[in-house]
Amino acid sequence: MVNRREEHKAETRKAILSAAALEFATRGYGGTSFATIAAAMGRPKSAVGHHQFASKQEIAVAITEQQYDDWRKLVERAEHVPPGLARLLSVMLTMVLDAEVNPFAAATVRLLTDAEVVKLALPPSVFSWRKYGAQQIQLTLNDLEGVTVGADEVMDRVLVTTLGVWTAKIHGIEEVATSRRLMSAWGDMIVGLGLPSSGSVLERVARL
Repeated sequence: MVNRREEHKAETRKAILSAAALEFATRGYGGTSFATIAAAMGRPKSAVGHHQFASKQEIAVAITEQQYDDWRKLVERAEHVPPGLARLLSVMLTMVLDAEVNPFAAATVRLLTDAEVVKLALPPSVFSWRKYGAQQIQLTLNDLEGVTVGADEVMDRVLVTTLGVWTAKIHGIEEVATSRRLMSAWGDMIVGLGLPSSGSVLERVARL
């Protein structure tokens, strides 16, 4: 009896997180509540009661922690791609394409972009995306001459460009295939930053 009770509790928790991921991805943190999550489950609000999660923030934290682990595994899978900007863009490409079909990935991206606006405290990732990206970019910059742009600046542009394409896609603004739009935007970004050989970099970018 105890085991069945625990199994039911675990199943309910999983259902709550799945429904909440969809809600966070589409409504954002501010537009999601216990009531909207319960409605998405087809259950009364009491189904998402404090016996499972003490707060909406606790649900958001559980979702992001699960997705952080998946992103860590994604970075590990990128080891076969030549290090540098191509490896970073391969990771970013896979992240964005995954977020189109994976509510947990989409929710985590949305929560991270909402966090500062709504004062949402999320757990730190298992590693720093900015630090990882800057390290990969620096490997590419080391092989170039006469380039004045720094790795941190390039990483900022990568994030802004990538999030811009992702946001346009989820809002139905951009109808072009995501992978093609990303490649085009990244190519423009590389040229705009004065980095040569954008074609050779993009040729090495692949979904992981």
